Amino acid sequence: MRTVTEQPQLSLDFAASEACPDGHVFRPPRAEPPGACLACGLELVDWDRLHRRDPLDWAYTLACLRRERLRRPQWEGEIDEQALTRYHKTAARLRESAERRLRQSVGKVYGSGPDARPYRDGYQTPTHGDIVFYAQHALACCCRRCIRYWHGIPYGRALSDDEVSYFADLILHFVANRMGQAGADSSLEAADAKPGGVRPPARPGRRGD
Repeated sequence: MRTVTEQPQLSLDFAASEACPDGHVFRPPRAEPPGACLACGLELVDWDRLHRRDPLDWAYTLACLRRERLRRPQWEGEIDEQALTRYHKTAARLRESAERRLRQSVGKVYGSGPDARPYRDGYQTPTHGDIVFYAQHALACCCRRCIRYWHGIPYGRALSDDEVSYFADLILHFVANRMGQAGADSSLEAADAKPGGVRPPARPGRRGD
């Protein structure tokens, strides 16, 4: 069975600037298209690059999401005791748990047409109790509104297996960094320069492999 690769250290200063010391403020998910920070006016995100959802460019994706003030509690705030306990008991099954949660919360849509979304979209992901919940909010895969805005996946259809796998990869990267398993000699600031160069986490072999 393959293991998760070593993660680069997330720079805690990467989100800040003199104009936005607490992180940047982007348009709400219902606004289209995404754009510059509403507080400082800086164009901080290459949205076309982000919406390509390149698994090898995951460090850039995490770095962009880390910049948003709205997501700062998930990146820097205290993790509740229930979530920590559950993580330590089930860490070996994290990918399985992440994929199951993604399929349940954001994978399916109800109804038909271009605006079809999950039931009560925007309210389906708790903020505490499970490290996967923290990851979903931190990575903008907590609801289909955030997924459309940050990852470029439209309403009106279920997520594909590849898309679920992509988000599960991001969750593993986030958790590895957030839980203190990161490598000490690299920074996501380097990922701002060019895509690729870092392998995504290896996926555990399935039974029978």
